[in-house]
Amino acid sequence: SWANKERVTHEILNAYIAIRLGTKGYSPSFVTNIVEPYDWMLNKDSKVMGGLTLRKELKKRGYKLDDLREYFNLVSYACTYLVGQYTGMRPSELSEIRVQDCSCLVQDDGVWLIESTVKKHKDEISTGLFDDRWVAIPIVKDAILAASYISKIKVSPYLVSNVDTVKPGSSPKAMASNGITHQMNSFIGQLLGKSIENELKFNPYMLRHTLTYQLFKAEVGLPLISFQLKHFVESISKYTSAGATSSVTLGYGDIGEMLSKDGNRKGDTKSLRRAAELDAIKTAHNPNGTYYGGKANEHKKGLIKTFSGYMAEGYTEEEVYEAMVDQGVAIVHMGQGLCYGGRAEEYDSSLPCIGSLRCNPARCKQAVVTIKHAPKWREVYTLNKSNLNKPEYSHNREQILAAMNEAKMVLENLGEEVEL
Repeated sequence: SWANKERVTHEILNAYIAIRLGTKGYSPSFVTNIVEPYDWMLNKDSKVMGGLTLRKELKKRGYKLDDLREYFNLVSYACTYLVGQYTGMRPSELSEIRVQDCSCLVQDDGVWLIESTVKKHKDEISTGLFDDRWVAIPIVKDAILAASYISKIKVSPYLVSNVDTVKPGSSPKAMASNGITHQMNSFIGQLLGKSIENELKFNPYMLRHTLTYQLFKAEVGLPLISFQLKHFVESISKYTSAGATSSVTLGYGDIGEMLSKDGNRKGDTKSLRRAAELDAIKTAHNPNGTYYGGKANEHKKGLIKTFSGYMAEGYTEEEVYEAMVDQGVAIVHMGQGLCYGGRAEEYDSSLPCIGSLRCNPARCKQAVVTIKHAPKWREVYTLNKSNLNKPEYSHNREQILAAMNEAKMVLENLGEEVEL
């Protein structure tokens, strides 16, 4: 309906791309390499007209450039929403999706997949070690195709990027989580109105929670949901058909509450979600626990001080844990460690993070790692060890060894044995 209202055709799309590129200062030859111009878009020298001249031509045909810009922005936002909603990618992965020429789409055994990239900082180069793949159902594949056209307008390969056209000679940049939030709020506001936008208070993780809720309602099974969200299954026993589910998954989309018989009653001690939160708190906030990393001592001292105060007032350790659950202290996703330096808007080049390891407690002054994290670090070590001598990974052997050494260092400092 949007396209019909604005009378957008392939011809008008190409003209609009040419206008945006020409106005920004790109040469006629550059424009011709991006789009195939129609005859009316060419001057007497058979070159694409300048941006201002093309603007006048479109105006004669009854088009308003502001309306076209709003339309293409809406399409761009819709593409981001569809990919985020139907894959459940984390914001950091969604922002790195490259749609130019649909380069992120690959086919494996007849199934279309999106290849995502994991990077910690904007200027990193991905080694491919921690990249992932997501099933691209038809509507998602269509969204990537549509976004590939929009990328020509912006001269940016990223699914999520600034709506302005990149200047000649400048490098395009992907937008971070706050950029996704801003664009999705604009999208919701234009479709449903400002009052709904303000009421929703959108954040990118809503998409993961919504997908989890809908998958649970569709009864696809918890193992598939854990796989879709890329949540680690923490022990061999959990790979059985009855239990291939990460406890982290139960914290998404309220499915832990829905699984319990009386999940709506606050304080239900039988709630699976509550049990998962209690387990997370006992791991990360146990004053007698094992911790390792730059902030480990500080973390433990703080816990001892806190617990001693409550216990002096007559509370038991278990009662303190239960109270922390009621107050929402639980960590929904613990990953490979806890980070005390991690506000997304800050960048500290001294923090030695590697790819999806997120946290390198052997060297990082901000890290805390508990014994509960050991299985995740063992998985990092085992996975990389299995790829170390494979010919197809030979170009990444140095990075694989580095990841193995980091994981080995963490495991040994937690008192775990490591098979060489």
